Amino acid sequence: PSWCQDDALGFDNPYLSDRYRALRYGAATQPPPPAQIDPTRMMDGCTSRALMSGFGGSVMGLLMGGFMHTMQPMNVDTSLGTLDQIRLAYKGFGQACMRMARNFGKVGCVYAGVECMFERARGQRDVPNAMYAGCVTGGVLAFQA
Repeated sequence: PSWCQDDALGFDNPYLSDRYRALRYGAATQPPPPAQIDPTRMMDGCTSRALMSGFGGSVMGLLMGGFMHTMQPMNVDTSLGTLDQIRLAYKGFGQACMRMARNFGKVGCVYAGVECMFERARGQRDVPNAMYAGCVTGGVLAFQA
């Protein structure tokens, strides 16, 4: 009968109030759950591991580059003033830091990526993965030199 049909079909049910006309049952009434970010899953990916190792290697390279540059013997003209001597001594400081940061970052990125690749291929996380990754990383970096 037409009195029990829904409004969507063009019929008007006089026995339903507006409150119940749009009522839906079951899962359609609930909004989907919010997407949750799982940090463990993100960190287990090879790409994120390689990027984090590359970033950590770059930071370490910045520190090591600065340390190594300050330990180099310098021929500084003692007839200059103190500020001029300091400027002359630290002339290549930024370049040395960036060079070491780039090299350490490259080593970290390649090593972590290759090690993760071996872990995925072998299905285990153990010492041989690290040894194989070290050999491959050394070979890749030696090939580039």
